[in-house]
Amino acid sequence: MKRAATAVVVTVLCVLLYEASVRGLYRLGAEVPALRGIQGAVGFFVQENAILESGWEKDFLGRWRNGATFSSRIGGLFAPHPTRGWSTVADRRETIAGIPYATNNMGHRSPDDWSFAPERFRILALGDSFTFNHDHGDREDWPYRLGLLDGRYQVVNLGVSGYGIDQMLVTLEETIDLYRPHMVVMAFIGDDMARALLSFRDYAKPRFRVDDGILRQVGEPIPPPGDLARGLEGRGFVTDRPVFQLKTVFTGWVLARLARDAAEREPLASAILDRTLVLTRERGAGFLPAYLGANEELERPATTTAWGERLFERWRQANGGNGVNARQAFLTLMDSTLTGAGHYDAAQNAAVARMVRDAVAGSPEWRRWRSETH
Repeated sequence: MKRAATAVVVTVLCVLLYEASVRGLYRLGAEVPALRGIQGAVGFFVQENAILESGWEKDFLGRWRNGATFSSRIGGLFAPHPTRGWSTVADRRETIAGIPYATNNMGHRSPDDWSFAPERFRILALGDSFTFNHDHGDREDWPYRLGLLDGRYQVVNLGVSGYGIDQMLVTLEETIDLYRPHMVVMAFIGDDMARALLSFRDYAKPRFRVDDGILRQVGEPIPPPGDLARGLEGRGFVTDRPVFQLKTVFTGWVLARLARDAAEREPLASAILDRTLVLTRERGAGFLPAYLGANEELERPATTTAWGERLFERWRQANGGNGVNARQAFLTLMDSTLTGAGHYDAAQNAAVARMVRDAVAGSPEWRRWRSETH
């Protein structure tokens, strides 16, 4: 009995020590430069192991205490957005790790300003960092290269690093009447569908749920950074949203959350794709979903069958078979210049652009536009 009581006391003290240590690092990091490296390491460790929003919240709070909203890895390219969570900043020029990044007058990843071109076939490209083309320079992204394949295209790159498909949907809802596209391409990796289960990632973000077969947006409005940070500062790292707490170990809370997420992710992702399809059809545009293979899906294709690809294939077969499965195409293209690691390079982006071009060329929207303009 005495040993059991001692074990309980030691465990509680360890949890409290963890809580106090992490809190202290986040508070002192802004004031003591020597601690910032340790703070970053702790934040990364927590983020990678949390698997829930709590890790991302801690990471944001640590950055905020150091005077930043987003990671230095993306510089000042992004800013909080009241409905999408975050978005690109217009008219930005930055060089990060030797890589030039430019956004135009509308905030698109492009060094060239945008203006409406009524005589051209307009394509909206929605996506995440693979579409924004993180880690690679201007004019290497697949939407830019798509525009080079046919001078009759006007391609708008609305990709934003870190986006889930829910944020892509919100972006489309807010911009489709401005750009009046003939075709909407939603390009995503499997993780982008899982991101729809989160209400916080790099920053607070929109959250949808499916209730009685209807897709509904839930949660509170997205606050500005100061309000968000103040709301998080009062939270205990252990007591509010569990990461390494006794409740996690003894009640299986994390396992229950994972099981609930696994049950929700396909109905939610399918409902988001359904609404995107309906919205584009209502505006007279085509919808082209594109599944982008990434990382281990391309590095170990024989042993990797991603749930995201399976979901994508089920959805597109249920909706007429329309869409691009870039992973399957990449498997036939893999050579020394087409590797699976990291974000796409110029060769991979060129391959995606050709896949999308071929899909557009076979679409009724393209045929109709050609008949109307010739």
